[in-house]
Amino acid sequence: MKQSGIYEITCTVNNKIYIGSAVNLKVRWKRHQNELKKNKHVNIILQNTYNKYGIDKFIFKIIEIVDDTNILFEREQFYLDTLKPFGKYGFNIKTIATGGGNFDEHPNKDEIYKKISKTKKEQNLIVSDEHKAYLSEKLTEYYVNNEHPNKNKSYEELYGVEKAIKIKEKISKNNKTECGENNPFYNKTHSQKVKDDLSKFHKGKYFGTQNIEIIINGKEFSSFGEAAKEFGMTPAGIRYRCLSKSERFSEYKLKNE
Repeated sequence: MKQSGIYEITCTVNNKIYIGSAVNLKVRWKRHQNELKKNKHVNIILQNTYNKYGIDKFIFKIIEIVDDTNILFEREQFYLDTLKPFGKYGFNIKTIATGGGNFDEHPNKDEIYKKISKTKKEQNLIVSDEHKAYLSEKLTEYYVNNEHPNKNKSYEELYGVEKAIKIKEKISKNNKTECGENNPFYNKTHSQKVKDDLSKFHKGKYFGTQNIEIIINGKEFSSFGEAAKEFGMTPAGIRYRCLSKSERFSEYKLKNE
């Protein structure tokens, strides 16, 4: 029998919790397990904890049955506000109830999206520079010891073959329509004020790690930027090829690997 309501996922190792809502609780728990096993869960904190401890260290518990699915988000928000499963206390990333996969079935999906969007915009307006700096520092600190689950994965691995084809076609189309004279920045240059602002922004942020020695077709370069100038590419493009696992770019290598 299908049950709708609010659920809690608890990691027994650190007692962190995840709060969510579902139209079908049984199906939702199976979906969580499948995404975690495939290393494709949208919640990277929950995913990394699963990768470390395994599914046996997680307990799924129904904390409220909600017969009226129209108030699912309202009840989910109640528990988010009450239990505060964020940061060191939990796995939830968003403070606003989104219902996970419930949007597809909800009759007021568009209205809910607009309300969430408006709320998040209002929240962003009141976030101080100090708090933004704090969040940036914590995120950087997190990725020092935790690898992003999508790192070095192909579109096929992330989205499946069918969706990957559509994504690549869209990228290819955009590249063709926005290159050369079609590029909105074609034959334009930054004003001196913009150059000064960019210089000021980047000043003091160079730590030497950008100069990574690489080898392309047997020739050594001191950095991605140096190679980019010779091949008429962007440093980001050179970096992508050096880190890619594709056979197409097998001649692009990091020198010390």
